[in-house]
Amino acid sequence: MFSTVNKVVCNVSLVPMRLTRFLKDRKGTPSIETVAIIAFIALALFPYLKDIGEAIGNVFTSLSTNLNNQVKP
Repeated sequence: MFSTVNKVVCNVSLVPMRLTRFLKDRKGTPSIETVAIIAFIALALFPYLKDIGEAIGNVFTSLSTNLNNQVKP
């Protein structure tokens, strides 16, 4: 019981040091910027997704119709 309490107290006392080290660490910055750029591109393309989906659907409908016409005796 006491060893668990000691571990918790030690871990809590290390939080400010770990937090400052985390905030100063700049290694993840490029990946965060990349994710932000991808998110903005996705938001910009979002209004056009319906049109793209319809175009792809038309291609598959045409393909299916052509295949059915070829297979029918």
